[in-house]
Amino acid sequence: MKTILLQLKKQLTFIILLFISVGIMGQTLIAYPLNNNLNSNVGPIGITNPSINYYDPPTVAAPNFLFNHLLFQNNLDEVRFSFTAPTPYNDGLILQLHTTIAGAGFGSISANIQIFMQVDSQPETKIDEKNLTAGIFIAGGDSDDFSVPLTGINVSSQVKIRIVGTSSASGATLQFFGVNNLKLVRNTTTISVRSTKTPQPPFITHNAGASLRLDTDFKSRLTNEEWLDITYLIENTGSRVLEINSMQLVPNNVGFSIIGTVPATINAGQNATFTVRFAPTDQGIKTAEVVIGGNIVPNNPFRFEVKGNGKSCNLGSVPILVQNFETSGSNLNTSVISAGAPGSTGATSNTPNPTLGTGVQLYPAGTNLYSAESPTRSIFVRGSGTDASSILGTGEVTLEFGPVDLTGQQEVSVNFEVAAFSTSNVTSSNTNTGSGVNGFDYVKLQIMKPDGTFSDEIQLKGSPDTDEMDPRSYKYGFGQTIIPESNYDGMLYTVNNTNTTKYGKFKLNIPVSALTNNFKFRIVAKTGQSGERKSRFSPYDRFYNRNLWLIDNVHVDAGNAKVKTWNGTGWTGENTNKPGSREKALFAGNYNFTATNNTGNLSVCECEVNAGVNLTIPTGKFLSVRNKIINHDPIGNNFVVESDANLLQEENGIVNSDNITAKRIIKVGAARNQYNYLGTPVNFASGETFKTIYPNATFVLYHNEANNMFYNSSGVNIPGRGLAVKEPTGSGATNVTATFRGVPQNGNVILPIANSNTALTTLGYNLVGNPYPSNIDLLSLYDNNGGQTGDFQAPSPNISATFYFWDNNGNGQFTQQGTGYQGQAYATFNVLAGSTGTGTKSSLGTKVPTNIVKVGQGFMTRAFQSNYSFKFNNRVRTDAVSSADFLGKGNSNVQDDRYWLQLTAPSGITSTIAVVHYASGNNAFGPEDSRSMGGSDAIYTMVENEKIAIEGRSSFANTDRIYLGTKHFATGNYTIGLDDKEGIFANGQSIYLKDLQTGIITNLSDGNYTFQANAGESTGRFEIIYKPESVLATNQTVKESVIVYRDGTDFIVKAENKKITALEMYDSVGRLIYSAKPNAVKVNIPTDRMLNGVYILKIDQGGTVTTKKVIR
Repeated sequence: MKTILLQLKKQLTFIILLFISVGIMGQTLIAYPLNNNLNSNVGPIGITNPSINYYDPPTVAAPNFLFNHLLFQNNLDEVRFSFTAPTPYNDGLILQLHTTIAGAGFGSISANIQIFMQVDSQPETKIDEKNLTAGIFIAGGDSDDFSVPLTGINVSSQVKIRIVGTSSASGATLQFFGVNNLKLVRNTTTISVRSTKTPQPPFITHNAGASLRLDTDFKSRLTNEEWLDITYLIENTGSRVLEINSMQLVPNNVGFSIIGTVPATINAGQNATFTVRFAPTDQGIKTAEVVIGGNIVPNNPFRFEVKGNGKSCNLGSVPILVQNFETSGSNLNTSVISAGAPGSTGATSNTPNPTLGTGVQLYPAGTNLYSAESPTRSIFVRGSGTDASSILGTGEVTLEFGPVDLTGQQEVSVNFEVAAFSTSNVTSSNTNTGSGVNGFDYVKLQIMKPDGTFSDEIQLKGSPDTDEMDPRSYKYGFGQTIIPESNYDGMLYTVNNTNTTKYGKFKLNIPVSALTNNFKFRIVAKTGQSGERKSRFSPYDRFYNRNLWLIDNVHVDAGNAKVKTWNGTGWTGENTNKPGSREKALFAGNYNFTATNNTGNLSVCECEVNAGVNLTIPTGKFLSVRNKIINHDPIGNNFVVESDANLLQEENGIVNSDNITAKRIIKVGAARNQYNYLGTPVNFASGETFKTIYPNATFVLYHNEANNMFYNSSGVNIPGRGLAVKEPTGSGATNVTATFRGVPQNGNVILPIANSNTALTTLGYNLVGNPYPSNIDLLSLYDNNGGQTGDFQAPSPNISATFYFWDNNGNGQFTQQGTGYQGQAYATFNVLAGSTGTGTKSSLGTKVPTNIVKVGQGFMTRAFQSNYSFKFNNRVRTDAVSSADFLGKGNSNVQDDRYWLQLTAPSGITSTIAVVHYASGNNAFGPEDSRSMGGSDAIYTMVENEKIAIEGRSSFANTDRIYLGTKHFATGNYTIGLDDKEGIFANGQSIYLKDLQTGIITNLSDGNYTFQANAGESTGRFEIIYKPESVLATNQTVKESVIVYRDGTDFIVKAENKKITALEMYDSVGRLIYSAKPNAVKVNIPTDRMLNGVYILKIDQGGTVTTKKVIR
């Protein structure tokens, strides 16, 4: 019987062990094994006041345990568990529980478990229930797991759980019914991130700094040319779906970007990849954080650092810190921090001792005892005592170097030279180890880590043999060229000398992420003993400290720009070619772009001019510099940018500090009463302002946006601001040179501009100026401020697409003054009117602006926002060739289909407008249309009741019709003609002007049209068509039966044949303001008492009614 019960017990144990509890992944906040007590073995974490008890309701009862389970002793007994909900989170809590039944005999058993929960004072609810059943043949059982989400819990809620069990048996005997492994688990969404490179680096921890080992150091890349992509794997190591709602770089403007997209969700156990690209635009170390936000627990958002270095130039390695162990010439701090003592090989002992001593012979042959860079001394490391001493060999000798500041350096490496010598030349044999180094002897290079400990990086062993008494035969002097080279990554790189390979130099590259201001490194060296014995079978009984490591020429190198030097007659450096865009130009002799084979433009990475050397950029040439401009002449008169020359810089982050001189030739009139809008290309040198740019005295005004008035200015420079500068005193119309002396402005220039009343079209005009010693491109400037030019145009919400240029040639208006000024002296340029923009000249001038704005040019821009930061940067700078006109004219290979119409008044004053057809245009009023500035005599097109000076239209169609308006200062003969034409209009497409008053159609492509007009404004008399009359639509007579136009101050209603029997005029709200029954073909409607606005004419011709819309 005992045997049967024992077998049954074993079977039940086996069955129960089969039913192992399986929990979900997540963070366990508290766990009760319930194997032999009610104690927890995990937690509590986060929750407070946990409590668990066994109840035989209504009282607490003593628990019983069997087979590592808490048994239900009676039906409806309970396990009660309570806690206070955690404050950092109030969802994602899961109750886990394992339950098992087992029986013996023949029949069946069953059990029921119900779980109830009460939160605070809310009613208790059943949250889960499970039934267990098992058919029994000798022995059997059943098991199940609970994993119950606890919902409706608030922060700090009081939570009570009741677990109630009942059981029954039929035929069989219920031997076992219990629970164990009760847990409260937080459903987590932890993540792991690591690089995908092979071999795969370690996981990146939250807030990890950049490092080469983690593959978050992007090394050095040439600016605006090279990039590096590193792909990272993000894995959901939590227990629920990972939701990613953001992935960004902070900051996001230092050259790093995230390529591609990461899924919004990643299931538990799954992964996705994302790629970080480093493409620097400026020189220097760039640091950003990858920030991943979502439902990550813990550490949300998860972040880690990335670093990279942007370099403008191709670099050559040069020592910046040296320890040569000579009596002078070292600038690298060195200290001995070990018990062992190195000594000097020099004729004079240095501390610490020992020295080799007088007459000691070194082998091999006592030659090459010093590095070539350190001709008289080096440091040796060997065991203590004399050559014949029986004292055991030395321990490690450690030399520490630093601390040094490496921030701001590029492509840094730690280097030193090593040699192996002996004080004996005995060779190895059965009874002698010989002399020299073997694998027991080593030299190591260590780098200090951020935590202050040191990491072994490179190790040279004397030979592959590792025992101290292994053969010793490797001896060699300085000058070996083989270099063990590695990167500082926390991984030891070991090399061994061999018969054919002797390592003489160490080089360890220091990544960007390790360039600190407290950089330290150590050289650790150790030598062992040589031994002798009486026979090959006896132990070594004599020991000698014969073996030495010699260390010399320790230096820290950094990358400096590769240099080409101009000596006055030619270039010197790696070759005699002129420097390329990744080389530095050093001017040690005068240079003016005229020497043989050196007349072309220069593009270099850095520019340096020695004191006493003249560098002149002549008209039509440019010098483009990626990075620094250095001038050693403090005045700056030696570095000259002539008028219509260009000095460009590419990288926005460079801050110049040395003076140059930039010049601008300006035409002045005989009266010397005009003003020019100017901007300064330099931050003025001490004592310089806008008032000092001319040889003679001048006056300077600033523009007040709020009232369009000009007021006296001190002339100081606010980068990006334009000022009105009066022509200098003197006599005669001539050219004068404005001279700007100071530090060349570069990079980001932010100028606050304003619009004091955005509802008025007369306000919002701000006077700005080209802030650079190079031309700028208005298309790029508009793109820089929220717009988009080119094939896929989009308007800027911040500024107008139209820029305004004051043209003082032949101008009797000295300055713009007040909101009533109608702008007749402004030439305009619209960046959206055509693929490269379109300009029109002023009514009083001859200059047509294009997208190129020259050095020193000022201009008006209109703000759409009450306050806006107008942005210049190097992206807008250009070396595009310009014409001699100060307003600037660029060359473009793209020509739109466009033409310029010009109205010439009897006084000779002209007004010019442009019509541009291009693919991105449209025929409605938009940002590609520039409003007319008016003037005493003006021509304009009409678009949706707006008067337009530059009209952008969709691609050319010969059915187009363009409506014109004209304004006349006095009665007389006026002429309309073509001023210029491009595209199809310059290749045979005719432009017809139709005079609806006279019925005359003129082909302007063949000649001008002269007409008589009364003083005033005419808005319905002219239109442009692209087909001659004979091929117009068949209903032309109906269309032309009645025309309405302005003539002076009157509206003219004119019928061709049929008399007008009744005429009524209504205002925009439907009020009748004029009525007549003229019974004539022509009616004059006086408008002198009408308000400005839109009016509707109802024209009755004996029952045929026509309506027309007119504008006063």
